[in-house]
Amino acid sequence: MKVLIAHTTKKGSTREVAEKIGEVLKSKGMEVTVADIKDKPKPDGFDAVVVGAPVMMGSLLHRAPDFVKKHLKILKEITFACFALGGTLKEDTEENRTIMLEKLTKITDKITPVDIGLFGGRYEKKGDYRDWNKIQAWAEGLAKKFK
Repeated sequence: MKVLIAHTTKKGSTREVAEKIGEVLKSKGMEVTVADIKDKPKPDGFDAVVVGAPVMMGSLLHRAPDFVKKHLKILKEITFACFALGGTLKEDTEENRTIMLEKLTKITDKITPVDIGLFGGRYEKKGDYRDWNKIQAWAEGLAKKFK
């Protein structure tokens, strides 16, 4: 299975998460390409696409929904998943997950993903709230859904 992990990032945190997800999927035998949306990756020829973006200043970084909108026809024909990082999930509560899911509606209103990953983010002055065990577990679950 060929998987594209298309991400957008401001300071590199989302890229690091995308790379970790890619490592897990590769370890499950998948052929993975991790690409920054700024580099205009095309989902043509992939069996699955994962789109990742940070929530910054209360909004999903615009390049991710723009990518989904641009490639919507192809994405609806293959397996699609998405993930988001944000300070809201410094504390992983049901209320905070609901807030993050609302931010993802810019994507999920257009296409229904097979899975959504929600993770804490990294902030230079505030700290790193990414839970790498949770990220790995999500990617392992995703691999099962992709097969």
